[in-house]
Amino acid sequence: VHTLVLSGVGIGVALLVRHELVLISLPIALWLALESWPDWRRALRQISMVATPAVVAVMITGYYNWIRFGNVFDTGYLRDHTAGFSSVFEGALGLLFSPGGSFFLYSPLLILGIVALYELTRHDRNLGILLGGVSLVMFCFYASLEHWDADRSYGPRYLLPLAPMLCLPLVRWFACSTGDVRRRAVIIGLALSFMVQLPGVLVDFSKVGNTPEIGYQTREVRRWQWPSSSFALNVKAASVAVPANFRFLTGIDPSPPREPAVGLARDYSSQFSYSLDFWWVYLFFLTTVSGTTSLLLGIASLGSAGALLLLLRRAVIHLD
Repeated sequence: VHTLVLSGVGIGVALLVRHELVLISLPIALWLALESWPDWRRALRQISMVATPAVVAVMITGYYNWIRFGNVFDTGYLRDHTAGFSSVFEGALGLLFSPGGSFFLYSPLLILGIVALYELTRHDRNLGILLGGVSLVMFCFYASLEHWDADRSYGPRYLLPLAPMLCLPLVRWFACSTGDVRRRAVIIGLALSFMVQLPGVLVDFSKVGNTPEIGYQTREVRRWQWPSSSFALNVKAASVAVPANFRFLTGIDPSPPREPAVGLARDYSSQFSYSLDFWWVYLFFLTTVSGTTSLLLGIASLGSAGALLLLLRRAVIHLD
């Protein structure tokens, strides 16, 4: 009982952050019904326990919308031109195959996740329906948006909630005693995904996607032309920014002059277009810390992440 209620609370909190997640209530309700079948009374009890906190969250959201926008259904995007709908087939094609927004280009590991989900469904049909249903519902919703690629972002950021749904089935590959080849495949897929995401971490796409050197590009060009895709632009920008920032931090080259905060050029993307997108590097260009201190802060941050990865690796080995 407590687990079901807490699950409903979690769903409700998610709804307060991303309103479209109300759609996942459909596959979740289906999963609860399948788990309880043929006892439909038990299914109704479980669904009501999960639904009650979620309904409360919907009511809170509606009240907030009414107070702020005068309409319970207006989340702030009702009059926004970027919130329109378009062909779900065009969006699905783009989210699968376009250079600017392919889910599998920016997260290659999820190709293996699809295979693992298929195998999981054969082993545990209900769980496979839950994970696959949530993924499919959200994918179709975002594919139906006119701005399915989220525009001016590194990869299809709308599909981020799908990543854990497709990664969870990969756990079975590590639990399988005959899964050495599959484990290696997951590790390779994870490494490829890390490498693909690295340019997006090093350089803020908003700094390189609309520069005077590149000029204005139409949405279709950014989506479907490889040289104008976020991946290609960020790789090119990172290859220039990494050695340049190293020279700035080590004092080999003087720091470039800071752009004045005038008009729209008030954010870091405009004032520090030459900086890597790390907080400790921004502190250096703000003259808050020295180059040496900035480098030490970066090493400490990356070292902490490396230590966590080692602990995770040891935990996996211990499970074996």
